[in-house]
Amino acid sequence: MLDDILNLIILQSLDDKIRLWRRAAEDAPDRLAAAREKLTLLETKLDEVKTGITEKRRRIRELETETADLTERRKTNQVRLLKARNNDEYRAILKEGETIVSMISARDDESLTLMDAAERLESDLGPLQAEVKAERAEFQKKSADIEAILADGLKNESLAQAEREEMLPKIPQELLSRYATVAKNRGGQAMAPVKTGQCQACRLSVPPQLFNELQRCDKLMLCPNCARIMYWTAHPHFRDFLGEEAEEPKTEPEKPEKPEKGRRKTKAKADKTAEIDEAPAQAAISVLDDEDLEDEGLEAASLAAAETPEAGEADDKLLGSDEAAFQG
Repeated sequence: MLDDILNLIILQSLDDKIRLWRRAAEDAPDRLAAAREKLTLLETKLDEVKTGITEKRRRIRELETETADLTERRKTNQVRLLKARNNDEYRAILKEGETIVSMISARDDESLTLMDAAERLESDLGPLQAEVKAERAEFQKKSADIEAILADGLKNESLAQAEREEMLPKIPQELLSRYATVAKNRGGQAMAPVKTGQCQACRLSVPPQLFNELQRCDKLMLCPNCARIMYWTAHPHFRDFLGEEAEEPKTEPEKPEKPEKGRRKTKAKADKTAEIDEAPAQAAISVLDDEDLEDEGLEAASLAAAETPEAGEADDKLLGSDEAAFQG
């Protein structure tokens, strides 16, 4: 049974590796897409900044052209103003001139606003270009790493599959069927290592009696909670394969609680008093345990003598002398 359980452990290890490599292959497109998405966002932002700078510079040039045309019109307006023949014509030319001045002022304001915005974008352009360059290099590195992992995973998966095929004939069919059923119901994890009396798959404690049976490793046992096939990692038969995984975790001994500072002396004094009070009782018990009370009649005779009238008179005399001495 030891060899069968060890073969099941090895089989589980191979299945875990195969499942891990297949999962890596399945996750590779998503990992590449996530890396590409980050790069795409940065590139889009860079394009937007470049486009914004280009459009603002183009609009600034348009405003400069318009301002130049309006300035020429303003000069013409001033000449016409000097040649006005009457008041109405003068007021009309003057109003036209004011409109031209307002248009020039508005274009100057817009041009200044656009120049400030363009300068801010240009200040962001350099760091953003550096970030995009770094992200492109990172994306290329990630792509190369993922491709290497996939190639290595395919190779290792093929080797593990071949090793698995060699392992199957070494395991009894009944155990293989049980292993396959448990693995199907438990997400591919059929085996459950047990350390310090705890199932490492479900993290619940194994009953002591069941754990004692498990340590013998003479039959196939299932975890009472998760129904996986249990094995005790610290068994000598599994150490060569498990290596460091076979070691039981060390538990630190519990530290005794320290008494409160204010009660240390009181507690010590109470303990000492208890020792003094208990000493006579312990001594009496010891004497009674050690003595061999063979003559029970002696005890009865002593009690009878204490009840005689002579004894009573002697007691009265002794009591009277004690009272006299007390009153004196």
